[in-house]
Amino acid sequence: LQAAFAGDLHGRLWKFDLSNADPRLWQVAHGGAPLFSAAEGQPITAPPILHTGMTGDADLLLFGTGKWLEATDLQDHRPQAFYAVLDTPTPPPGGLTPVWLQEQQLSTGSDPISGRALRTVSSSAVDWGSHYGWYVTLTDDSGMGGERVTQAAVIQHSRVLFTSGYLHSEAADPCVTRAGGWLM
Repeated sequence: LQAAFAGDLHGRLWKFDLSNADPRLWQVAHGGAPLFSAAEGQPITAPPILHTGMTGDADLLLFGTGKWLEATDLQDHRPQAFYAVLDTPTPPPGGLTPVWLQEQQLSTGSDPISGRALRTVSSSAVDWGSHYGWYVTLTDDSGMGGERVTQAAVIQHSRVLFTSGYLHSEAADPCVTRAGGWLM
């Protein structure tokens, strides 16, 4: 099956079946339903990446949520997440949502040698018999909220690498901002 994947501003991840030789017959897979729907307020703007052959013949799609497209995004402090979702041929009724994924925990500490802040993500094993992937909710350490993922991740040496960022404006002047982020 030749397929393409894309997210939308409503937090839905779509699979498109491109296997027909006639492009006029290409269609949205899963009967026109999204493969995955993120939590409310989690737009998908970065392209998902595909990690092939994750479990048997199934592939894993990795992507983060969040956007910086409108002026109001600077005041949007809803929590965003990074997801790893199995491209299953038969999603459960109603489609995949975070409830079908293994939650991972994010913790912040400091490097014992350099003293610099660092983050770790738990590595709770995914039971592929009952879960369709994993996710981690981003917890903005700036104390202001709004951390998000707006760039594609990379897989290197069986690890997923991605950047997150936050951008905050001062209420009096939206041109005055503070920025930061993490390499995860």
